[in-house]
Amino acid sequence: MPLTELQRQQIVTRCKIASAPQLWTYLTKEDTPAQREALLERMKAGGLQPEKITFLEERLHQPNPQEQEEWKAIEANSKAMGSAQLEQKLKEYLTRWEPLNPYHGHIEDARRMLSSIVEISDWQNLDRSNYKAILSYLAKYPHSAHFQELDDILWSMVDFLDANALSKFIQDVPQSVHRQEAENAMDDAAWNAIDHTRIGDLETFRITHPQSRHAKEAQDIIASYAKWDEVNSSNDIFVVNQYINDYPSSPFKQSADTLLLKLRQDELDKMHQLINQYDTARFDALISNGIFNVQSLVNEGLITHESYNKYRYPTELPDINMEKSTSIDICPPDRTDVFFFGIPSTGKTCILMGLLNAAQLSYDSVSMGGTYAADLVEYVLAGRVPPSTYGTFTTAIKAEVKERNTKGNANETHPLNLIEMSGEEFAFQIVKNPNGKISFDQMGSGATNILKNKNRKAIFVILDPTADNRKVKRPRFTTDKDGNKIQIGEEVVYVSQRQMLQKLFDLFRQPENKDIAELIDSFHFIVTKADLLGNDIERKTKAKEIIMERHGNIIPDIKDWCKENGINNHSDGSPKLYPFSLGQFYIGDIYDYKDTDANRLIEAILNYTIKVSAHDSIWSKVTRLFNKPII
Repeated sequence: MPLTELQRQQIVTRCKIASAPQLWTYLTKEDTPAQREALLERMKAGGLQPEKITFLEERLHQPNPQEQEEWKAIEANSKAMGSAQLEQKLKEYLTRWEPLNPYHGHIEDARRMLSSIVEISDWQNLDRSNYKAILSYLAKYPHSAHFQELDDILWSMVDFLDANALSKFIQDVPQSVHRQEAENAMDDAAWNAIDHTRIGDLETFRITHPQSRHAKEAQDIIASYAKWDEVNSSNDIFVVNQYINDYPSSPFKQSADTLLLKLRQDELDKMHQLINQYDTARFDALISNGIFNVQSLVNEGLITHESYNKYRYPTELPDINMEKSTSIDICPPDRTDVFFFGIPSTGKTCILMGLLNAAQLSYDSVSMGGTYAADLVEYVLAGRVPPSTYGTFTTAIKAEVKERNTKGNANETHPLNLIEMSGEEFAFQIVKNPNGKISFDQMGSGATNILKNKNRKAIFVILDPTADNRKVKRPRFTTDKDGNKIQIGEEVVYVSQRQMLQKLFDLFRQPENKDIAELIDSFHFIVTKADLLGNDIERKTKAKEIIMERHGNIIPDIKDWCKENGINNHSDGSPKLYPFSLGQFYIGDIYDYKDTDANRLIEAILNYTIKVSAHDSIWSKVTRLFNKPII
């Protein structure tokens, strides 16, 4: 019977006066080595002398001779004994020594030996295809020699894609050699079970699985999602292209590639629609960023290798602004003044360039506007369009058109003044009609001065099919105390082609301007940038559709006015429509000049302007001027 607590307290109190053998007798009365160790520790705390401590510890840590002898006997006879006899001996040994648990005893050895004797029968009868049966076997025989085999069998039964099955395996067999594999597979299953396209799922996974091998991957995808949302909503071809370059392994790579393909096609559509107006800086960026290459754009018909070289390595051309700044608005008499009216950027200069390069037209390079005309010819030869400028200028180019007879000889000449007026001048002086003035005579310098002369007139109204409204700017000046002209800012107006045509027509039919109307022989329309309207057959049809859609309400009034004033006699007062293009345009404002449309305008001019025989006298020219036949 083990000691009571009161007895232990008495022993601790008397430990300093009792002999070491007496104290050992007391210790042996405890049931287990652990109880003996605990009582010795209490005696040490009670002041037990060192020599007694040494005496007692030596005996506590000595094997029990009786237990040692009994175990040796079992080991020596185990092979000779039958399993039933050996089982009985082991049970007796455990009954006697298991409660005492002697120092250096063989309790665990006896348990394992007893378990192996009983396990043999259970092993032979075990259903190795039954998961639960195997678990029960291992619970009964946790130290079984068959543990590894059964562990492998259990692992083979687990669905690696099922996180719950993996978790159960780890719980069922915590000491399995496959535990790490199971944990990794469970981690993968949990990762694969979430929707990687949902930031909420990724955030939850990162929080609930902080030690996961996929935690960083989840964080990276969350970051890339934040970037992708920005990229995807940008609808910017450069942003999407940069994302693909920056994140080649992004989970959104396929979506980004698909979006880039769409944006590339959208960009190509824009290029085709506005080929001669396409932003060249954007064009450069698309090439330099590898979004398009030269050959792909050649295949699309947007450029040629030759046009691209002209664009990349431009020929040095004259500064036409210098010539514009010195232009004048006085026309020689006895000629037909051909006017091109239009708001800015509608293509008036391009029309003039085309006419100056037509074979039947020649210009006087040493007279007024001659240098400007020569500069424009240089631009045509280089296949380039002059840079856009703003300002207020009007210039007249002295020119002639040769009319050839049936033998091809040029025996009649049509003397002309080709009048170009800046779109800004037109917008501010005519379209906006400052101060409510209604007479051309009252509107000051520029084309209005030319309109007041006594020359016959041919009016072409220029319309751009690609846009109706324009923002128009021109410099604003003041004069300092010394009389110098100083720019102090800009004036800005917004004009539409509808507004322009209506106001121009209203001005022409004012009673105050009747004397000008009486000098007009023709009033026609030119639709520029015709290369954007399709092939040569389609252009006129589409141009007419645009004119009628935008200006159909005013065309009948113009026709009636022309008929009343003897204008457009060849067509019973109806204005004619002339699609115009300098030729085949490519990106970069480069073109291959074609004179087809320019020649049609030349024919129109021949039909509606006075002509002079090669042998006419000055008097006959004057007579013809005032007695113009209707042709």
